[in-house]
Amino acid sequence: MKQRSMSLVLCLLLAVLSGCTGQKQSVSKTDFAFDTVITLTAYGDVDTAVLDEALALCQRYDALLSRTEPGSDVFNLNAAQGEWVKVDEQTYALLERATAYSELSAGCFDITTAPLTQLWNFKAEQPRVPGKEAIEEALTKVDYHKIEMRDGNEVRLNGGAQIDLGGIAKGYVADRVAEFLKDRGVRHAIIDLGGNVLAFGGLADGRPFTIGIQDPAGERGTLMATYTATDLSWVTSGSYERYFEVDGQRYHHILDPKTGYPVQNGLASVTIFSSQSIEGDALSTACFVAGPEKGMAIIESQPGVEALFVLTGGEVLRSSGLENDENLKIMAAGQ
Repeated sequence: MKQRSMSLVLCLLLAVLSGCTGQKQSVSKTDFAFDTVITLTAYGDVDTAVLDEALALCQRYDALLSRTEPGSDVFNLNAAQGEWVKVDEQTYALLERATAYSELSAGCFDITTAPLTQLWNFKAEQPRVPGKEAIEEALTKVDYHKIEMRDGNEVRLNGGAQIDLGGIAKGYVADRVAEFLKDRGVRHAIIDLGGNVLAFGGLADGRPFTIGIQDPAGERGTLMATYTATDLSWVTSGSYERYFEVDGQRYHHILDPKTGYPVQNGLASVTIFSSQSIEGDALSTACFVAGPEKGMAIIESQPGVEALFVLTGGEVLRSSGLENDENLKIMAAGQ
């Protein structure tokens, strides 16, 4: 068996890294939360204590939204099968957004896939393909309609449902961290929560950020596109991020909530460009599961959201708003 895990870091090609003079000082702080490395970088005259406070905010959200942390809202919900649980207003707001994306995508995005992700356990040292009966049993518990919500920030999970916010929480938190930094006077920053990246204000000298998009068929750091922007969130979901192989068959970590198996629809990666990171987080997964045609239809229905789809053969599809966008430079993928 062959196993591979690639941290989905979209390479940031900042002019400041090239050694150019005249760029004001940048400050970075790194921590570990949401089961990944998180990095906050601010440009210009910034009090480093503000970044420390922002990292502490990330830790508070992690403690609130973690599936495995005893006492978290998600842990308590999963443990209280069939009982109403009062959750934090932030958790409630996030669950509302999550179920809205489930409705938008006809269930292609579904936070109740926890029974499936636990069954496949891609983080195991020796992951294995679950049996058909076990997958069918887990599927009986997967359905976002099993999430019931009522006034007073109360939530109930029915029918054995278990939730996992890993497909949307980092996006939600990135948006909250951006709000916090702006409120504290930070005007130029990059928030990188394990590959969920939100940048605002450009560089302190007025230049925009230039970011690179990973080629899903290439080695880490091999780019298939670059995009230049001052304010932007970008999130990618790809079959190359985490997978294992058995007898020549690859099994990646993006599971279809309807079949219980890794998605196989010709997509290799989906990158979402948007103003809100929560949009990119949820829609990158939703579109990957939905497939090229239905996924692009979802994107075209969302104002201010654009996407790049890379097919397994290397073909690149782009949403209508990117067709004549001079900020986007596409190289050949899969070469």
